[in-house]
Amino acid sequence: MKLPRLITRRRVKWAGLISFGLLVVIAIGTMFVSYSYLWVAEGDDGIGRLVAVGSGSLHFAYEPRGSSYAGVLEYAFGDDTGFSTGLTSWHWWFAVVGGPGTAFIWLVVPLWVPLTLIAAPTAYLWRTDRRAKPWQCPTCRYD
Repeated sequence: MKLPRLITRRRVKWAGLISFGLLVVIAIGTMFVSYSYLWVAEGDDGIGRLVAVGSGSLHFAYEPRGSSYAGVLEYAFGDDTGFSTGLTSWHWWFAVVGGPGTAFIWLVVPLWVPLTLIAAPTAYLWRTDRRAKPWQCPTCRYD
């Protein structure tokens, strides 16, 4: 194995492990604390976007341009962006609310999805890079 590939592989393994740990902490933390951020574009149409993490999931909301319901997100959330606390129930599956011609589109992505996408390759890399003990065959790891 070439040295640069070994160093890159080691960095990817550790980056995956750290990312996995952070996502686990965030997923557990979203049971008690949620954070949302709403911003509205300047102009006549007042396009709004919301990004939130809470209830074990990521929430994305978008108010389409030219919607006849301009300002719905701003009206629904007002200045209620930032941190909020309290025990919440988790979203375990995807959800899409709204669509073309509606007031806004809301997408919910559960945190177990990115957690799985990071955990699977990281576990594979850690498993394949196990070294043989000094008394084992380096090829087959037989004693």
